Amino acid sequence: MPESPENAINSLMQNDPHIIAGAVLKGSEIVYSTDNWDISADIGRISSSWMSQNAQFIMVSGVKYSVLQMESERLVAMSYKGEGSIVASKDDVHKLIIYLDPDGYALGAVMEVQRAV
Repeated sequence: MPESPENAINSLMQNDPHIIAGAVLKGSEIVYSTDNWDISADIGRISSSWMSQNAQFIMVSGVKYSVLQMESERLVAMSYKGEGSIVASKDDVHKLIIYLDPDGYALGAVMEVQRAV
């Protein structure tokens, strides 16, 4: 991650107003999270689903997101009930997970998230 976790998320949020929350993990530990998003209870499930690379959905903050893309370096999932999307990317050390509002374009945001890691 070329910049600090906080700066990486803030830059993403400034460049895309539909990104309304984010978190950076190192292993299974949250090293930074925006004040408006607590995913600490979901980290284990998100990580295990991502590592399996065959999950059809993930649960974050009690919301079910259907997986659109799940590869070793990225994850894209959206709520079909209109509750937004989850986009994540990782490098060898960090995982960057962001939440987009319902009007956000997850497949476009994933490229920016990958560049930020």
